[in-house]
Amino acid sequence: MKRLDQMTLAEAEAAMAATDIVFLPQGPTEGHGNHMPLGCDWYIATAAAMLLAERTGGICLPPVTYNFAGATAGYKPTIQIPPSLQMELTRAMVRELWNTGFRRIFCVSVHGPNGCSIGEALRELWQWERIPAMMLNPYHRVDMDKWAARIPNFDDAFKEACMSYGAMKLLGWEDLIPDSTALEDLYAAEQGRDMPEVVARALSFGRVGYHYTDDLQHQPPRSGLGADIGIEMIEEAVTNLEGAMDAMADYLEYLEQTGHLAPSEH
Repeated sequence: MKRLDQMTLAEAEAAMAATDIVFLPQGPTEGHGNHMPLGCDWYIATAAAMLLAERTGGICLPPVTYNFAGATAGYKPTIQIPPSLQMELTRAMVRELWNTGFRRIFCVSVHGPNGCSIGEALRELWQWERIPAMMLNPYHRVDMDKWAARIPNFDDAFKEACMSYGAMKLLGWEDLIPDSTALEDLYAAEQGRDMPEVVARALSFGRVGYHYTDDLQHQPPRSGLGADIGIEMIEEAVTNLEGAMDAMADYLEYLEQTGHLAPSEH
């Protein structure tokens, strides 16, 4: 699997002549539990994007590794940018990809706040410039009920850690995968380190800004984690996303027929 930045000029030109599909992985550099690397989210997005490119004949771009973080800004090592800057960057990149000749453009991300930042950026591109693009979230394409029936302690914390380990293995970074054999299940509430009650109560009514205040509040450790389980999850998600290629092709044809498609500068 090769990303665009790993190709020579001749390889890139040949690849671009053969497809109109491109994937842009995005994710933050942010704090998770102490058993997970800060690049967790963009590792998963990149591995999924590269698998999608391999299966569909598309091209995977190098990842954008700084995003608006949100609640994880409460962890000192988290490095984030404002949502407005992330939106501007996303619009600029998608616009450039469109003008270069790509038609099926997919932003790939598993980071929760990116549903807002990337989603709004793509909506604005369509609303004002008639440039269509789609956001794909591999994290939401894993069958939680199936995995919960298979693994007793399965939950979001187990899922994301395994997917991050699996992504590291797929990307050739096995040496970065921590030894998880000694991990035990830890739950913030049981340790008396849960989110402050006043914050939890506010969130029960609607969305408010907040920061995590303890390392157990965002993806705490679970026992039984494994990279191979994570690879299986990523492959499941990618299989469930492959249909987006045809869906986007049909959508573009509809837009062209109805005269709602922006011209290309290519």
